[in-house]
Amino acid sequence: MLDVIPQQTILISAYDYHNLNAEEYIIPSFIRNSFREKLLFLDSGGYELQFSTADSWNCFKYKSIIDELTPTFFVGYDRIPLYHVKSDTLEIINAGINFLKDFPNNRGKVLLLHFSIQNKPVEEIEAISNQLGKYKEYFDIIGFPEREIGANIIQRTVFIKKLREELDARNILKPLHVFGCSDPTSIILYVLAGADLFDGLGWIKYAFDRENLLNVERSHLPFLECDCLACKNENWDEMSHGEYEYRLLTHNLYAYDNLFYQLRDRIIRDEMEDIFKTKRLNYYLEKIRW
Repeated sequence: MLDVIPQQTILISAYDYHNLNAEEYIIPSFIRNSFREKLLFLDSGGYELQFSTADSWNCFKYKSIIDELTPTFFVGYDRIPLYHVKSDTLEIINAGINFLKDFPNNRGKVLLLHFSIQNKPVEEIEAISNQLGKYKEYFDIIGFPEREIGANIIQRTVFIKKLREELDARNILKPLHVFGCSDPTSIILYVLAGADLFDGLGWIKYAFDRENLLNVERSHLPFLECDCLACKNENWDEMSHGEYEYRLLTHNLYAYDNLFYQLRDRIIRDEMEDIFKTKRLNYYLEKIRW
């Protein structure tokens, strides 16, 4: 299925791959064959590791998987900070840079920032930007988990906008990747703020309402006004669980693909305000107050 989905970039976890490979559930040739016409984005596994009791995962094993799979993009090795302790953001940047320095000939290197809930990320932007300016030749993309950059959509949007402005002022013209974000409204607001790349699990958790640019309860696909191939002329009351899941995922993946096509097209034509009904967009921007 990987070779027929519309998305050109597929993200997988190196930690999950490591465990599946160890149990011989997956082999490198499967990944390479599946991604012949795709861009492979390799995550370091830091997110998955926080839910595991295994202690065998380390930066050396991650480096070997990077060499084995030769991804188009890969995240620097990271560990999620403890939530109850304020994290040292500059130390996290330095650790990420030290890892990425071992790959001088690779492109697509992602420096991942982390914050605990004890941090106030927006207050650290100047220090972060100064530190990134010292090492900008060692990374290509700056990433951060959506849930760590603020308690709500207003704080998160303001953080992205201010970080983008500070980076641009220092000529650090690197894309911003928001990890864990797949809500259509959030994506649009973050794009307006200056973010570029996104990933998340909304495509499997919800049904994408393309008309209103919202994620809704995943069982509500029959209620959506959609005439895509997955939804058109379907007998919903006789559909099996397996067929429904297939149609839901097909609908969602193509809906997200269409959303990003619209975003790219409107950015090129400088017509981003048309992506929302004007009243709705103005209300959001008024609440954010930027």
